[in-house]
Amino acid sequence: MNNKDKSGDLIIGIILLVCFVIYFIIDEPFLLSLLIPISIILFLIYASGTNKRDTYFKSKRVLLGTVALVGFMTILFFYMFNSDFEVFGYERDFYVNLGVFFVFVSAFFAWFSKQVIPISFIEDDDRLVQETMYEDYDFQTLGEVYAYRGITFKDETGNSFTIKDLHKAKGKITSSELVTNDLEMVALNDKEHLKFYYEKLIYDFYKVLSDNSRKLTNEHLLKLYGYNFTFIKRVKSEDELKKLLKKESLLYSKIYHFLEKDMKNPEINISLNIENICKDNLYCLELILISAILMVRQYMNFPVGDLMKYVKTKKDKNFIGCFSSLPADYSNVNSTSASASGIAYYFIYYKLHLNWFTSNTDREIIKRWVRIKD
Repeated sequence: MNNKDKSGDLIIGIILLVCFVIYFIIDEPFLLSLLIPISIILFLIYASGTNKRDTYFKSKRVLLGTVALVGFMTILFFYMFNSDFEVFGYERDFYVNLGVFFVFVSAFFAWFSKQVIPISFIEDDDRLVQETMYEDYDFQTLGEVYAYRGITFKDETGNSFTIKDLHKAKGKITSSELVTNDLEMVALNDKEHLKFYYEKLIYDFYKVLSDNSRKLTNEHLLKLYGYNFTFIKRVKSEDELKKLLKKESLLYSKIYHFLEKDMKNPEINISLNIENICKDNLYCLELILISAILMVRQYMNFPVGDLMKYVKTKKDKNFIGCFSSLPADYSNVNSTSASASGIAYYFIYYKLHLNWFTSNTDREIIKRWVRIKD
């Protein structure tokens, strides 16, 4: 953890800890058996992880507070009821009941902990459709991509199987039940063609982007499909872009906020060429943000799961769907599977840029969109 701005607090904490240790050595040596392990645990929690995510590691503060509170309450109980231990036999029922009570309280918090700790993993939130980037690399169709996510399967004879007895299946295997809570996961039909809905959706988005007459408006897109483009005027600075992102969506603003924190990391130390990115993405906020995400992903992983708490609208959800489908290898669209959610953003973006990505080197692309600081 980067603690260069908190060195004073750390020194004060160490001094206080030393004072407590000296006091307990003199007055209550027994309590050192509690104080030392609790202090070690607190230090390990404090020193682990990173502070690059404001939501990702709020759980660290929960753990620190819990361990500190347990230690404090233990010491407090020792002083409050110290005399009772001398006649423990007479107070035994009280302490047995107290122990049972704490067991139930602990069990409750063990169950409730996921409700108070921010989302860090995809299984923590049913709304999130997170496509893997590497496991799907060799699959050619969405049908193949989702095949290994099945719970139950059928073979060519029509018999049903689970994962455990799948080795008994004969011929081609198809999934009959998937591990998902999203109703619309596959954008392809049985013939491995885009379903008509998605063909029409992509066509309408492309028409709005390319048709100057704008007979089909952005407002129509939002009403029909739940998301659309956000076109902006030319921006002169990064601060101006951040204001526009914040005005459009809390999610957009937070994504860029985290991107900016990653870019300012001393190990990366880059910035975006805002003028070129905006121009190359037709001054569309969504496409600009996708480009920013892909550029930062060349230097470090940028997770999706902890951003779901900022999803407020259907348009936000569709943008997250596109975000989770973006390949780490931005010029290789086969290195990930596309989520049906937000597919128009994904398709239009690669319609616009794929030829440029594949006909230029990574160095040339990054040079146009990224400024590498000394």
